[in-house]
Amino acid sequence: MPFSAHSAKSSFKEKLKKGELVVGTWVNAVKDPIIAKLVGYAGFDYILIDAEHSGASISSVSEMCLLARECGVYPMVRPSDPDDLKMNGRLLDAGAMGLVIPHIDSASQALKIARSMRFFGGGTRGCVSRSIGTGFSKANEEEMRSFDEEVTCVVQFESVKAIEEADEILVIDGIDIAIVGRGDLAHDMGLSGKASDEKVSNMVEKVYESARRQNKTQGLLVNDIEEAKKWLARGIKFLTYGSEVGWLISAYEKGLKEIRSAKIN
Repeated sequence: MPFSAHSAKSSFKEKLKKGELVVGTWVNAVKDPIIAKLVGYAGFDYILIDAEHSGASISSVSEMCLLARECGVYPMVRPSDPDDLKMNGRLLDAGAMGLVIPHIDSASQALKIARSMRFFGGGTRGCVSRSIGTGFSKANEEEMRSFDEEVTCVVQFESVKAIEEADEILVIDGIDIAIVGRGDLAHDMGLSGKASDEKVSNMVEKVYESARRQNKTQGLLVNDIEEAKKWLARGIKFLTYGSEVGWLISAYEKGLKEIRSAKIN
């Protein structure tokens, strides 16, 4: 299946290959696929659908992914269980094009995950004809290789143990992007609720040093412009900017505050 009805290749992958910045946003609570249309209208490169900390079903995820593709937005999903390898293939069959795998702890685990997302090069992804992800067409070998090229595997470091194995994890073929879940990492370090602590930032830098050695893209979730500028200056190219929950609450609170403080003649 082409990336969308309008393009055979995603601009997202082209930008990554060229080392250009890609910007996306999380979707945590909204289940209606129209959110993908809004994300596309805003100009984001990708949408990141959270199936780990939400009530999203594979049906709602699939609907968002398919509409995102039609809008030229690269659909990514974070699954709930990093070791459910069959679910990785199922999400890709359902329309996802990239997966953000949480709680990576070892190189052996990461290798199995990377292989589960591709058909070739030791890949273990199951092949099925006429799935949603293939546009209901029967894929030949050339198309299957094209699917492998379009898929993106993002590994999320969330523990000190994982960061100690960063070089061994990021050297693996098929892993494209390294990100850090600073909230869980902070908790693992005994700094619960202090994701911006300098000690946590230093651990993030260790992951990035490894990513640079292994020629992998660096990424991070940021929630405000100043923080975005800080990490962009440090070389990240995969920037997830807030979430629909954060943007809705922030916009409503700001507008409501202004309305209630307005002087009425």
